[in-house]
Amino acid sequence: MEEQGNVKWIVVISLIMFFVTMAYGPTIILGPYYPYPLSRDIWFYVWSYVNRIDTLLFLATITTGALFGARFGKSELTYKLTLYLFIISMGLFFLGLVRTLFI
Repeated sequence: MEEQGNVKWIVVISLIMFFVTMAYGPTIILGPYYPYPLSRDIWFYVWSYVNRIDTLLFLATITTGALFGARFGKSELTYKLTLYLFIISMGLFFLGLVRTLFI
């Protein structure tokens, strides 16, 4: 029963972070007042893809959490998958935020 409560909060936080990455992801990459034209080097594209992968991982976390809540499939597998996807997506989000400190 404790897993059900854990997954509920993981899904809630993942929903919030999904909308945060959708709204502020491009702003984090480009910066609030980035001069035109953009200098697009390799790191621009790397962080752009990291941001997109992070958004997709939040969606995968929400999906596996919903599958666990509906008791679809093996409960232990969906619970572990939800936890691992959540940890990876929050780690990538943290790396994206730390990167902005060193621009």
